[in-house]
Amino acid sequence: MKIFTTINPSESSIQTQTEALSSWKRYDIYSINTKDEIDKISLIYPFVNFIESDSTYEYNGKKLIKLNGILDSISKVCDGSCNVAIVNSDIILNNKIKNSIFNKKYEDSLVISTRWELSDGETYPFNYGYDLFIFNTKFINLFKNDKYVIGLPWWDFWLPCISIKAGLKLYHIKNQLIYHRTHETNYDKDIWIKFGEYLYDDVMLKILQNPINENVYSFCIAMKSFIEKKQIDIKIK
Repeated sequence: MKIFTTINPSESSIQTQTEALSSWKRYDIYSINTKDEIDKISLIYPFVNFIESDSTYEYNGKKLIKLNGILDSISKVCDGSCNVAIVNSDIILNNKIKNSIFNKKYEDSLVISTRWELSDGETYPFNYGYDLFIFNTKFINLFKNDKYVIGLPWWDFWLPCISIKAGLKLYHIKNQLIYHRTHETNYDKDIWIKFGEYLYDDVMLKILQNPINENVYSFCIAMKSFIEKKQIDIKIK
């Protein structure tokens, strides 16, 4: 299994990301970053394979990697059909679980996972998005969309929505496979709304061809409900 992510080059993120990425070391880890970022952080994470990309979106003075940048890099690394995962770089894998999900081939499917927050001694599921996606590379072109950006909202809804539309089975891991140490959101309300409008346009107007008169928040909550009605809940041991 090959794991793809994009590492945050900020010095303040080194400790958190080292903990997270180290939990995935049994797999081949690839991080997609700009050349300047790779020059800065490649020695900090010697167990990570870095891939340069200029598919970026600038936000608050930072160049963030687009979803297409990740997908294009997967295509370069994987020759032919293989199973891969996209994971956020601060997500910790529960190594007490055997993770049979990574060894079993789920044909014609997308597997997603809910993260569990680690906050002030409490552990609870994060019910507002997804942080791990497992799929076969034959679906790369299905997922491509130049609007979405890793590290900004709603790309994690785009993947399951377009999968459902295409007739793929959607499997959802809800038990404690992945963890996340709680921190403040790295984007503001305006960007949340902007990318929510992208999702509305892509799903309601282009996929369902059924415009609705709702605000962005209501629409996105409705899409979460839609995804959950279509998914197949699974637990791994």
